[in-house]
Amino acid sequence: MYKKRSCHHMFKLDPNKDLSEDALRKVCTSGTDGIIIGGTDGVTFENVTDLQDRVQQYDIAVYLEVSDIEAIAPGFQKYLIPMVLNSQDKKWMIDVQHQAIVEYADAIAWEDMMPEGYCVLNPEAKVFQRTNCTMPQDRDVLAYAEMAEHMFRLPFFIWSTAGCTAILIWLDKYQNDWKRRR
Repeated sequence: MYKKRSCHHMFKLDPNKDLSEDALRKVCTSGTDGIIIGGTDGVTFENVTDLQDRVQQYDIAVYLEVSDIEAIAPGFQKYLIPMVLNSQDKKWMIDVQHQAIVEYADAIAWEDMMPEGYCVLNPEAKVFQRTNCTMPQDRDVLAYAEMAEHMFRLPFFIWSTAGCTAILIWLDKYQNDWKRRR
C-alpha cells in the first residue's frame, strides 16, 4: 500500500500506448514519487483500470489525469483536471470542467481534485491540435506560469512538448526556484 510522502517527480503513462511489464517495472522502481495515468485520445475506462491495476502492485502514488469523463475510475490518490492555458478555445480552459460538474457534482470528492495548468509547446502533438492551441513565445509561457501560480493558484503547471517530455512544476514546492530561473 502506498505511503503518503512529498512529491518531487512523476512519470505520465498513456493507457492507450503499449508498455511492457519490464518497462513499467523500471519506471515504477526508478525512485519516482508517482505515476500519472492520462492521454489525449483512446483513453477508456478499460485501459485506465488495466494500467492502474498494473501500477498499483508497486508502492507508488497513482493519479488519474482526466481527459475523458467516461474513463474516470475509482481508487486513484488524486484526480488531475487539466486546463489548457494556451488554447484558443475556452472549452479546454473551463467548459469541459463545467459540464463535468453539472453532470457529476453529487459524486465529486473535491478533496481528491487537483487542477493543473498546461501550456502545450508542440504544434505536431495531438493535444495541441485537439485543444486548438497557439504556439506561445517564451514570454507567453512565463506569463501562463505566473497566471497558473498567482491568478488561478493551481498546484501544477506543465510545459508540455507532448510525446517527448514535459516539465511539471509543483508550484507551491518550487515557487522560489521558479522565480530564480526567470
